Amino acid sequence: TETIVGSFSFDRLTRIYEPGETVSAIVSLENRSRVNRANVTVELAWIRDDGTKVRIQHRAAISLPPGGNDYRSRQPIDFSMRITQPGLYRLVARVRSPGWRQSADFETTIAVMHSNRNLSRGRSVFFGLRSNLFREPLSDQKLEIELARQIGVHMLAIDTPWSMLQPKPEQVRFDQLDRVVNQIAAHGMAVRAGDVVSTHAQKGAESQ
Repeated sequence: TETIVGSFSFDRLTRIYEPGETVSAIVSLENRSRVNRANVTVELAWIRDDGTKVRIQHRAAISLPPGGNDYRSRQPIDFSMRITQPGLYRLVARVRSPGWRQSADFETTIAVMHSNRNLSRGRSVFFGLRSNLFREPLSDQKLEIELARQIGVHMLAIDTPWSMLQPKPEQVRFDQLDRVVNQIAAHGMAVRAGDVVSTHAQKGAESQ
């Protein structure tokens, strides 16, 4: 089973969908063996957070040739489904092959929920969120911004390290802050400059 690897991909980075939307999902199986062909069968299942199986789909046998130095032996399988009820759903791909003592199981989770992203800003409804984006890698910064908008955030406050704004005495830089501010604004959210903390203060807070 260790030669078979499974990975999931979705049409939405956040993996958050509204009720009634189709979740476009693909599970890709890869044979990492350089010698042996893998003949497997796959069972795909959508499972609610309470354990109820919403859908089970059996697949015919799939044959994956061995990989090579310049070739990855992969087979994508459509896992898409339209979901009407809110909740958390597990997507499970169970792979079996003759001679295996147990199956190779791959799973991930998506959320189906009503979004507040279309609510207009006003005095009666205003949703703010505080985030320490600059402690995350660039890919996670983008994901957090998209997640904030998906759940209906109107204003995103960012904690900004002073060492980033003034890396050297007499030198002030706003390029990293501008990049994040522009991304947030492009997602239709207001931006608030959160607490600007010095390196000493930040390390002291972390030690406490």
